[in-house]
Amino acid sequence: MEHYLNLTVSDPIKREGVMSYTTYKVNTMTNRPDLGGSSFSVIRRFTHFKDLHRQLADEFPGAVVPPLPEKRGLGRFEDEFVEARRRNLERFLERVALHPELKASAHLVRFLTADEAELGGEPEDGAGGEDGAPAAKGKGLMSWVKKTVNKATALSTQLGATPHVNPTQTPEDLRFEELSEYIKGLEIQLDNVATHARALKERNAELGKGLFDFGLSFSLLGEAEKSELGAALTSMGRVADELGRTSTELSQREALQFEDPLSDYVRIVGAVRAALTKRSEYRALVGIAQTEVAGKEAALARVRGVPGKEDRVGAAESAVALAHQALDKAEREFAEVTSRVIREVEKFKHDKADDMRRISLDYVRLQIEFNQKVERAWAKLIPELEALDIDTSSSIIATTMDAEASVTDDVASMSLNPNPNPELNPEPAAGRDDDELVAV
Repeated sequence: MEHYLNLTVSDPIKREGVMSYTTYKVNTMTNRPDLGGSSFSVIRRFTHFKDLHRQLADEFPGAVVPPLPEKRGLGRFEDEFVEARRRNLERFLERVALHPELKASAHLVRFLTADEAELGGEPEDGAGGEDGAPAAKGKGLMSWVKKTVNKATALSTQLGATPHVNPTQTPEDLRFEELSEYIKGLEIQLDNVATHARALKERNAELGKGLFDFGLSFSLLGEAEKSELGAALTSMGRVADELGRTSTELSQREALQFEDPLSDYVRIVGAVRAALTKRSEYRALVGIAQTEVAGKEAALARVRGVPGKEDRVGAAESAVALAHQALDKAEREFAEVTSRVIREVEKFKHDKADDMRRISLDYVRLQIEFNQKVERAWAKLIPELEALDIDTSSSIIATTMDAEASVTDDVASMSLNPNPNPELNPEPAAGRDDDELVAV
């Protein structure tokens, strides 16, 4: 029976307290025996996702561990940001569940099944492991490697040995260097495209607002025209308002179908770069082991055959044997990491071609759909505008203007003769002045 593992993230909830944070529900549907073969849910914080990411990177050095969404200080509780983070956390788990190595990790099983209290809040970096090596092979590994390189180089030089910190480059190493340069350039170019995609989304959001204002102004203009022209202008305002909503919807869909996938792919390329860096770290460890061997062999040569130092020969020979064992282990681990990185890079190349094709097709189809809506909306106005009788509209306007002029004349006449009806306002009697009339 083929096993499946379906993971989703839902129900983000803000938790208030001394340190406010957001929790997410991680939902599991599976038939895997190690997960109980059932459906269940757990509550997780973003820090738990970070711990899982670090644990997977440590357990499988050289693997392209799916990226997590970026951290954010201000505005991390805004609805839009919380939803984007939920979506990207779900994407992270989906990719882990599909990865041939990562999906089998005991760390993933613990993440999906343990109580929240059991997970706690693990530190970002380990305090230190056996033999002084960092417990968490993240940022601390390269710092430890550099310190060890310096110590080994200094010791070898003192003992007269030739340092081998940087092993001789092989054709494979040169290919990896070329690939690293390609990944760096790809990351820069993808980030540039994502930036412009964000600008396009914002422009269409502004276009939606502008069309709404444009439609409102035409509607008001149409109301001022008591004619067929006014009705046509009102229709034009209504269409512009409709297209304003369409542009706003386009902006939202561009964010989901174009900007968000591109930004996510920038993070994926960063994960590939991290895998390549991990190989370089393990290659440096081989160089350290080679230097240790050279130093121990030089120390053995200094005591072998020297009178009075016979008792130190046995210890020096044991040290040389241990150094060779460490070198063998470093070379095996380097070969394992190299093989893993090669598999991951080949998979990335295949997935990248398919993903970029899909992202581009989604964007093109979205633009076609939007522009067809725009064309249909404006096209509806053409029959109404073409059928508009300019002469009728002009006569209506002229009649309206004549009526307004007539009213104006009447008002002027009334101002000259406030009481035009002589019967209601007879002339004063002859020989009487106004005072007499008032007296009467």
